[in-house]
Amino acid sequence: MELRIRSLKFKSKQAKMSGKEVKWTKVEFDGSAKNFPRYEIQLKAALGMEGMTKALDPAFENELPTLENEVLDEAQSSDKLKIDARKMNAKVVNMIVLGQKSTTMINMIESTKTDEWPTGLAHEIWAEFKARFAPDDDIAEMDMEEDLAKIRIGAKEDPWNVNDNIAKPFLSGTGCLRT
Repeated sequence: MELRIRSLKFKSKQAKMSGKEVKWTKVEFDGSAKNFPRYEIQLKAALGMEGMTKALDPAFENELPTLENEVLDEAQSSDKLKIDARKMNAKVVNMIVLGQKSTTMINMIESTKTDEWPTGLAHEIWAEFKARFAPDDDIAEMDMEEDLAKIRIGAKEDPWNVNDNIAKPFLSGTGCLRT
């Protein structure tokens, strides 16, 4: 079985903003449950390359200012950290938004926005995604065991490729990805 996912793409882009080049990574998601595990892996990889994975963690909110539009002083070290965290949150939210191919997903993101955070909080958006697409652990474990029981090694098949056969259920969305 060959896995083809046309709607998930990993692209590096460059854009000009305010006269300087800005690199950004676009990880596309079509809003389907079967493609979410791959999207999760690719998004976290892209964020990890930029050192921004922590923005998906609810604890990151402690690093943010109370309000998105709060006036902060860059000269103060505590405010500088909050300014950097606010910028990181905005980049992650924008990366998630730009990768959406489904109006449903855009609407889900929009529903997380508040007056305090009009751009939205990356960790709240991610929590919505996880609640919608992450499988229930008990059901996922049963599905995983069924999928693993189906794996066979043919007489002419290279036993070193067994890891690829084990990974297929996880990446196809039928298995459970532990994060």
